[in-house]
Amino acid sequence: MFLQEAEATIVVFDLRGFSQLAARLGPVDLGAALGRYYEHVEQCAVAHDGRIVKFIGDAVLCVWLSSEHDDFRRKAVAAVWESNKKRSAWVQKGVTDGLPLLDYSVAAATGPVLVGQIGTKKHTAFDVLGEPVNIAFKLCGAAATRGVDHLVTAESLESPAGRLQAVEVEGIELGGRQLRLFRLA
Repeated sequence: MFLQEAEATIVVFDLRGFSQLAARLGPVDLGAALGRYYEHVEQCAVAHDGRIVKFIGDAVLCVWLSSEHDDFRRKAVAAVWESNKKRSAWVQKGVTDGLPLLDYSVAAATGPVLVGQIGTKKHTAFDVLGEPVNIAFKLCGAAATRGVDHLVTAESLESPAGRLQAVEVEGIELGGRQLRLFRLA
């Protein structure tokens, strides 16, 4: 394994209602729906210099590393903002095209991570490990239960140019610490 420490912003996209969708659709239609969703996420992430780490069923894990971008937080949050800006049109186009109604949650968390190749001698993959990854996944679930599209941690909003425009929402306790959470304005 080759891992190095880095500061990063992690963004997770998580499709809502995937279990019900998988039960309703056959494998071919499910694959088509996921492909359309993956393309949407990829467009939002790549447009802001993000890297897709992996597709995990109905979730997509993306990373912005401080070592790759001076303003990695701003770029990651811009991807969240863009996904929300395009959300309604994306959902409507899918319905118009006869696809099942799809929607998703997005969450961003920032902090120290390990990044690099993980695995065994025979099987390795690029990955990112650390508390921000866990937080981003948990915040996607919290966004869905709160009925909001996205949640962003306070650390993700800090940038060299100052705090990005956002509205604070009710925080959450994870791992024994209270997180300040925001929605983008």
